[in-house]
Amino acid sequence: MQCMFALALILSADPGATSPSHPTVDGWMVVSGKQRQLELRADDYRKALVGLVVQYQNPQDSSDRVLVFYRHIALLSERPRENQLSQDSARPVIVVGAGIAYHVKNEQDALDRAEKSMDPFAYVHYHVEIDPHNGQEMLVGSAESWLLDGGGLWAYDSRASLGAIKEAPLSEPIKVLVKKGQVPRCNPKHPIIVGFTFKLGGASHVVRVDQDDLVVVVTKEKSHAK
Repeated sequence: MQCMFALALILSADPGATSPSHPTVDGWMVVSGKQRQLELRADDYRKALVGLVVQYQNPQDSSDRVLVFYRHIALLSERPRENQLSQDSARPVIVVGAGIAYHVKNEQDALDRAEKSMDPFAYVHYHVEIDPHNGQEMLVGSAESWLLDGGGLWAYDSRASLGAIKEAPLSEPIKVLVKKGQVPRCNPKHPIIVGFTFKLGGASHVVRVDQDDLVVVVTKEKSHAK
């Protein structure tokens, strides 16, 4: 993956234009509270973590920001269920709480390890200032965006607004086991979200997990009339 970044070319809406290289955030500070997990949920207990979106701030200029989209190896996590933790009805709250705390710690440890080998696939570089009317940050000037497509090329866009990179859930028909022992079939009436698609102009980048890893194949036995 690193070689792919080194050899990447830049695509632009204007073929004749020379697009700048994406920014680097070495030595930059992570803006507190401005991180977002790329998370997929199968239900209330099972989920997959596939990436991270982080906002960085230039330590020399607090108005200078870069939003970086990362992907990492998919982490599959299943939160303990109450009936799996204890059959002791006298102290279920204590046992459940301890089990969940242990799960959260293990999940965070795994996430910390995964984040050490993350690959960036998108950047957004922009500047902000405080709006005197509401005290909120607002964009100043243009926002530059870069997205790595499936062929290893960097697409580039510059505009006077944020949001050039479009993010959408990626879904596919859920697999259904019609009869035990047979190959599962896809049911187009019941899609399941298995990842995310990011687009910038005509370029796209997909971050996903295998459906079989996210959920247990749904079993639907046929009833046979006699």
